[in-house]
Amino acid sequence: MTTHRFPFGEPLAPVPHTGSGLTRIFILGAYSSALHALWKYGPGPSDRVQALAIANEPRPFWDGTDDIALIARHTPPFGELLPTPQNGPSGDVLRKRYLIPLGIDADKCWITDVVNTYFSNAQQVAAFNRAFAFKKDKPPEWRLPLRPAKIIADAKRAEALEAELREAGPAWLITLGDEPLAALGLGTLSKYDYGRPTSVRPFGIDTRVIPFTHPRNAGRLGNHSTEWASTHDNWLRSDTQRLRDHFTDA
Repeated sequence: MTTHRFPFGEPLAPVPHTGSGLTRIFILGAYSSALHALWKYGPGPSDRVQALAIANEPRPFWDGTDDIALIARHTPPFGELLPTPQNGPSGDVLRKRYLIPLGIDADKCWITDVVNTYFSNAQQVAAFNRAFAFKKDKPPEWRLPLRPAKIIADAKRAEALEAELREAGPAWLITLGDEPLAALGLGTLSKYDYGRPTSVRPFGIDTRVIPFTHPRNAGRLGNHSTEWASTHDNWLRSDTQRLRDHFTDA
C-alpha cells in the first residue's frame, strides 16, 4: 500500500472536522487544503518555492492563524521555511464574505469537506524538484495524490460524511460549490437560486440547504470564475439582510 507523504516527511492524514454533537449549521466544502510555506532554498530572488504544501492543515477552512508556529515545526533539508499568503485565504473569505454577513460564528459550525485530505498538483512536484536541481542533489521520494478531474468521496468517506450529518442533525446546510451538492445528491449549483434556502433530505435527514460557490470564486483567489464571483457579489448586496434573522443566535 502506498504511503502518501508531504515533501518533508509528514504523512498525509484526514483533516478532522470542527464541531461535535448537535450543531445548528453544517458547512461542506470540496477537499482539504494544506499548511504551505515559502521555501527559500538559495540566495537569489528566484531561488524559492512561493507556496509548498508541507503538512496537513489544522482544520477545514483554516484561516491561517498561527501559521508561523506551525511552519516552525518543519525543517527542510536546506534553506529556510517562511510564511506565505497561501495559508488561510479560503477560510478568511468564508468568514468575511459568507458567515459574518449572516451573523454566523464559524466556531459554532460543523465544518468539513467531501474529501477530507489534500490533493497536490504537478506544479508542486516540479517546484520541489527544481530546488534539488539547484543543489545538484537527488530529491527524496515523496508522494501525494494529485487532484482528480472530479472530487468524489469514496465509499468509506461517504459513509463517514453521512455519520457526521446524522450526529450534527443541522437545521442549516451550507454547501460550497458543485462537489458538496453532488455528494449529497442535491444537483448542481445554479445562479437562479443562488444563496436561497431550500428544504432537502440528504441521507433522509431533514434540513435546509443554502448553496454557494467555493470561496476561491467569491474571494477572487487564484484561478477563479468571474461569473460566480459576480453572482456572490449580487447575493451579498441583495439577500444577506433577509437571511440574517435566521442566524441571529447561530
